[in-house]
Amino acid sequence: GIFAMAYTGFALWQTTANLPIFLWFTNLVGGLMKVRIIHYCGLFWFLCFMLIHIYLANIEGFAPTMIMFFRKE
Repeated sequence: GIFAMAYTGFALWQTTANLPIFLWFTNLVGGLMKVRIIHYCGLFWFLCFMLIHIYLANIEGFAPTMIMFFRKE
């Protein structure tokens, strides 16, 4: 999940892309474009996951969300 997104993000970042811990993965999958596609797909699934959970948390009312973020009932 979030660790894979961070890992692929560091593998794409020019400052850390040439470190051996990230370079082996880039070579394993076949280049930076494939790492970018993996990162993009991970972003898409993460956003879908978050939107579904926000929807499900608020489907019966906003009271729990108001308490969590604004401390108002």
